[in-house]
Amino acid sequence: MESLIEQLHKLERIHTLIRLKATGTPKDFAKRLGVSKRTLERLLQQMREQGFPITYDTARQSYFYHNEVKFSFQLYINGEKEISIKGGKVDAPPIFGGPLTDICNDNLVERR
Repeated sequence: MESLIEQLHKLERIHTLIRLKATGTPKDFAKRLGVSKRTLERLLQQMREQGFPITYDTARQSYFYHNEVKFSFQLYINGEKEISIKGGKVDAPPIFGGPLTDICNDNLVERR
């Protein structure tokens, strides 16, 4: 089972690829995320239910937002920022996965 932080990373990755109109086909998108096509469909449906305006363009072979969407998440514990997810970057201390992790690429790449 994925941790909450891993789920947030996946959500940000999904958002980034949709925003960039760079998902590819549903099969390709699922593969990039490391999930089954059915799991991808379930994730996208959950996002739609939360108000994400996700559409699939068959000509472009990519999902896209038909309205502008911005996504960010910050976690503060005792007034100290522990993690921030915004614009495809995760800024977090080592306990949450590293100092700065780029989640726009196919694999998580930790930068030092």
